[in-house]
Amino acid sequence: REAVNRLEAQLQRPLSPRNRSLTASRLGAAYDKLGEYDAAFAAFITAKEALKTGNSIEGGVGFYAVGSVSRIRQHLETLIGEPAVSAAAQVQSPVFIVGFPRSGTTLIDQILSSHPRLLVLEEKESLYDALNDFLLPDTGLDRLATLGTAALEDYRRKYWQRVDKFMPDRNNSHVFVDKLPLNTIFMPIIARLFPGARFIFAVRDPRDVVLSCFMQAFGLNEAMRHFLSLADTARYYAAVMDIGINSMRRLQRSVHLLRYETLVDDLENEARRLCGFLGLEWESGMLRFQDTARKRRINTPSYHQVVQPVYQSARARWRNYERHLSPVLEQLLPYVEYFDYGS
Repeated sequence: REAVNRLEAQLQRPLSPRNRSLTASRLGAAYDKLGEYDAAFAAFITAKEALKTGNSIEGGVGFYAVGSVSRIRQHLETLIGEPAVSAAAQVQSPVFIVGFPRSGTTLIDQILSSHPRLLVLEEKESLYDALNDFLLPDTGLDRLATLGTAALEDYRRKYWQRVDKFMPDRNNSHVFVDKLPLNTIFMPIIARLFPGARFIFAVRDPRDVVLSCFMQAFGLNEAMRHFLSLADTARYYAAVMDIGINSMRRLQRSVHLLRYETLVDDLENEARRLCGFLGLEWESGMLRFQDTARKRRINTPSYHQVVQPVYQSARARWRNYERHLSPVLEQLLPYVEYFDYGS
C-alpha cells in the first residue's frame, strides 16, 4: 500500500515518457499484489499509453515487423521440406529455444545452463546475416528456397562466427542452445539453413502469455512495440503462433513441446525428458537452477523470478483480468484449444 501511495504521487510529477511508463507499470504490479485488479489494469494501460507517442506498429520494418511475419508465413511450405537424413547429419546444428515472450523460456534457459554439457546463448541476433539478406528484400525468401549447398554453408559459417563473437570461450564439444523466444518466427528459415536443427518449443496458456506481455514494462524495440495495446499483443501472438504451429507440424521429430505449467508441476521429470531429447545424461544439478541464475547476468525481465524456487502463482493469472481480456479472448481461443488449455 505504501508503494501504491508513493507511485500515485510520482505520477503527478513531470516525467519522461519512459519514466512515466516505468512508474505506472510498478504501480500496476503493486495493485496486482493487493488484489485490486481493476486499478492494476488501469495502471498498465497508463504505462503503455505513455510510450505510444511516436511509436506505432503500422508500417513497421525489420525482422520482427508484422509484414516480415506475414512474408515468412506465405513461404513456410517452400522453406521447410523433408531434409535428407544424411544432409542433416553432416551439418553442425544448434538447438533453438523458441515460443513467445513470457512463456517460460528464461526458466528453461536456467535449467539447461545448469547442465555441464550444455551452453546457452541468451537472446542475441545470431541469425542476423541470413535475416538481413533473405527476410528484408522482397524476393529474398524465394532466393533462400532455391539456394545451393555452398551458399547455405556460407550462411551457416556466418552464424557460427556471430555465436563465437558472443561466446568467445565456447566449447565445441558441448551442446549449443540458442535461446530467443521470437525465433519462432524464423523457424522456416532456420530449418532451411540447419536441416538438423532441434527446437525446444515453450508454451504457456495463451491468455496468461498475452496478459503478461501487456503488463510487462519492456524496453521498446522492433518486437516489443507490438505490446503497446492489448489488441496488438493478441494479434502479434496469433501471427507468431501460426508460424510456430505450422512449423511444428512439418518438423515433428525435431521439436520438443514443453508446457510451462507442466514444468512447474513436475520439474525433475520434465528436465529428464529434455535431457532425453538432447541425447544427454540426466544431471541432478538442473534442479538447482536458481544457483545458476544467481551467477549469470540475465538480460530479460524474468531475472527476479528465475532466482526463486519454482512457484505456482503465475498459473491462470488471466482469470483475475478476465473482464479486461474479453475483447481478445475469442481471438486467442484457437490457440487455447490447440495447446489444450480448455476453452
